[in-house]
Amino acid sequence: MIKILKRFFKNQESLLLSVQEQIWGQKFHDSIRGFKELRELSLFVGNWAGNYTFFYLLSRILQEYNFERIAELGLGESTKFISTFIEYDSESKQTKHTIFEQNKDFANHFSSKFNLSNRSQINVLNLIETDVFGHKNQLFDFSKTELQDFDLYVVDGPIGSANFSRFDLVKVLSQKKPGDEFLVLFDDVHRKGELDTLHYLVDQLKERKIVVNYNIYVGEKSVSVIATPKYKWALSF
Repeated sequence: MIKILKRFFKNQESLLLSVQEQIWGQKFHDSIRGFKELRELSLFVGNWAGNYTFFYLLSRILQEYNFERIAELGLGESTKFISTFIEYDSESKQTKHTIFEQNKDFANHFSSKFNLSNRSQINVLNLIETDVFGHKNQLFDFSKTELQDFDLYVVDGPIGSANFSRFDLVKVLSQKKPGDEFLVLFDDVHRKGELDTLHYLVDQLKERKIVVNYNIYVGEKSVSVIATPKYKWALSF
């Protein structure tokens, strides 16, 4: 009987998340009305790519704020969306978009299928095995890359880990100082590994006197937004 009840509640939860996802999907499509190039853009939403929760938030964030430098950890469908947006949005003509990817073959395949804006650049980095609080994780090797200062970070890579997943974000934000303004869109925080990193990162930033808050948005997958005061309204999207 207990097993039957557990299965019932799990099915109910899955159904609720599916309904939530459909709502996010409608919100996403509404958000790109009037933007011809985005409406005509072929996107494969879900599975390994971001879900509608993710893409709605990405759409709102890009339209609400003007970013000078965007860093994207993980190449994919969001790359197409960001690159198309900065190419055709009249207020994003100076925006630079840097993508960090782990797989050279995938980067070559992607580039053969999609023409990036000339202000979008793919950097293929090796992964290195790193100990993170006693857990072996695969992280980007930034040792030969000069990490610039970005104001938007979109995180959907590299490959996830069971604990403290995508801890690269902590490294990327390590140069931030009190008063710096930035925003992070962090995918897959329904998983323990990403949630570990989210909580550690927020606590660490606050310890360094960097004012941030965050919110978690739930669909079939969960997505977090981390924002400094300049971008605080993104927590209400």
